[in-house]
Amino acid sequence: DNMPHFLNDEFRRVLQREDGQIDYDAFFRKKYRGKKTPEERKVDFRKQTLAKACKAILKDLSQTPTMETVDLEAVSNNVADSFFQYLCARKKKGGGLMMASCYSGYRSGLTFLFKRYGRTIPADLNDEISDLMKGVKRIANKARQAGEGAMHEGARGLTWELYLFFQKKFLELGTKEGIFAAAYA
Repeated sequence: DNMPHFLNDEFRRVLQREDGQIDYDAFFRKKYRGKKTPEERKVDFRKQTLAKACKAILKDLSQTPTMETVDLEAVSNNVADSFFQYLCARKKKGGGLMMASCYSGYRSGLTFLFKRYGRTIPADLNDEISDLMKGVKRIANKARQAGEGAMHEGARGLTWELYLFFQKKFLELGTKEGIFAAAYA
């Protein structure tokens, strides 16, 4: 829905055909006791149905997809601007910026997209994306330092209770390794 101009035409037609064949009546006949409104349930069901269609086309990561899903030529011609727009739209549920490492994951996804279809990102485009990512990470880190979002990243220290628990378990082992672990933990 966000950038349909990057979809391969054949893939778009398959999704449109699948979208037109969704049987909402059968879906709504099922009992439901949750808190979602019928409209929210309908949207979720549509997403699930289209995701299944995409999965059938993309297959397992070790297999070749049955068709190209993305028009890589269109992406290549416009990737930096579109990728930047995409990154700017990615926010936490509360609307804040994500951690810098999350944005790196999106870049990995873009790289994998090209690799999956046997293409390489042109060097000048890769340089442009690298510069873009440096800026995005800098902004995300500044936002974190200013107090926006959670301040936890990576490994966190153990609580004293958990530390004592591990010490006890290491010593209960009664082995050289257990004693070594207790001494250097």
